[in-house]
Amino acid sequence: MRTTSATGSDSPAFTLIELSIAVFIVATLLAVTAPYFVRSYNTAIVGSTARMFATTCQFARSQAVLRQKPALLEIDMDRQMFWVAQVLTNDAGEEVAQVLKSTQMPVRVRLFSAQRVDEPIATSGRVEVKFYPNGTCAVSYTHLTLPTIYSV
Repeated sequence: MRTTSATGSDSPAFTLIELSIAVFIVATLLAVTAPYFVRSYNTAIVGSTARMFATTCQFARSQAVLRQKPALLEIDMDRQMFWVAQVLTNDAGEEVAQVLKSTQMPVRVRLFSAQRVDEPIATSGRVEVKFYPNGTCAVSYTHLTLPTIYSV
């Protein structure tokens, strides 16, 4: 819109009302869409963590089959991490437990509970899932969750 200044010259400018309306429209759009963006971001984080956990399970299975020795996937709810360990024979012929892969949970996602079918649900402590050389494993369930401070 064109306005006339006190000196009488025409200059292109916006009035305060026009600027206020534009700011109000942008603020309303942000207020409506922000929760959807946060929710989709949180869903992506949980999905990524679940894929990372599944990849670790596949790694444990492949190590058990490759080396023809059982591999353990240990899930620690207290320390919020999981790792794959396997008993290997060193050069001296001694059997030594070795951690093959260790993963810390992202800050935004928590290991809520884990359970082997033959045990009760654990929300603290450790749960061990054994992967066998024939490619099978002990049936287990793991529950990932977002802390309430990140939920919308």
